[in-house]
Amino acid sequence: MTVIALLNVENDPHVVADTMLSAEGEDTRVNKTVWLPSLGQVQSTFGSEGNPWHIVRLARKTFFLPNHGGVLAFAGDCKAAFGFWKELSANIMTIAGYQPGLDIDREMIERAIGRSDGTSFNLLGVIKNAKGQWEVFTHNKHQVFVTETFGTCYLAGSGSELLRAKILQRDLANQYNRSQVKYRIGPTENLAEGLSSDLLYAESDSNNGLSDATSYGCGGFYEWYRVVEGGVKMSSPRLDIHISESNGKPVITRLYLVEALKQKESRIEPIPVTMYSVMVMSLILDPSVPLENSFGSWSLSAPDPHSVLIQPTFKLYSDKQTDGRLSGPVSNEVLDEFFGQPVAIKRIRLTCSVNGIAIARSLSRLPGEREVLATLAYENDRLEVSLSSNVVEVAKKILSRET
Repeated sequence: MTVIALLNVENDPHVVADTMLSAEGEDTRVNKTVWLPSLGQVQSTFGSEGNPWHIVRLARKTFFLPNHGGVLAFAGDCKAAFGFWKELSANIMTIAGYQPGLDIDREMIERAIGRSDGTSFNLLGVIKNAKGQWEVFTHNKHQVFVTETFGTCYLAGSGSELLRAKILQRDLANQYNRSQVKYRIGPTENLAEGLSSDLLYAESDSNNGLSDATSYGCGGFYEWYRVVEGGVKMSSPRLDIHISESNGKPVITRLYLVEALKQKESRIEPIPVTMYSVMVMSLILDPSVPLENSFGSWSLSAPDPHSVLIQPTFKLYSDKQTDGRLSGPVSNEVLDEFFGQPVAIKRIRLTCSVNGIAIARSLSRLPGEREVLATLAYENDRLEVSLSSNVVEVAKKILSRET
């Protein structure tokens, strides 16, 4: 399922995009498997015998413009979209020699589209106009609709109807519960992060009481970003925790760590370009019963964590040394590097399955607040996860249907 979205473009712009790159036909590569955070290592070819398709890899479909000039997301044919980006990059390099502080304007983007196969891909994004203000950029077919809570939203791609339904459902819920809804983060940021988390849950396997990922559509993972005055703001590290109940005991069926990794590069000299990848680390792959401690917190070990590194799509076109499927078990050396010193997590998305119904909650602590919701620490050759008593209390209330 391909879908890109702009949320609340007038007041608090956010971008959401899936990360699955697919192609028609069977996978012809030697390694005919792909790692999906929701399912693990699976065969890469899907569809029917007469109409097969395969997952090429997971990759970021957003690209940030130089000089904090905004962000664009694409849907559709990857080769055509790469042709556009290659053309736009050439224009940037031509101008950069005498105007290094240039902003990428609408005319430059449209000119690059005109010189590429512009009919084969969609673009949605936020760019700066001549006055330095943010404005919407669209190319090819898309939907536009207005909500009361999340302003004007734009959608493109085959998954547009599904995402539209989810956005409108949340908007309606906010209207009915206006006096009860209290956001620790902005409502649009809560929506963007919630969509990413909800869709990751929905693509999980039957341990979560839902169908498999491919029957749901499979976007692999959904990245999201907030556009602020100074440019694009990365999403905060978060834990996604999926919980059900068995024989009266809570069972964690999935636990993910999601984090954006920053790597500064200068591929378009003399304009500095910042590159980002998204890491999705699957900490719990099989159902696990947490240990409840005397202070009401939960602890559990992550015995076999796996991870996938979701890199920018177009970066991989120039890297002939890899097929882009950067995934697999996380080595002890990497775990020690990341978690040798305990890592505090202040964003959690909790999804509990109760009688076949998924109930989600967002928990967060703002900068300056001392309380930690979860801690990850590599100790005695194992990754240990600790969930605070506040997280446990919320989970128990959901499982007992008190909230």
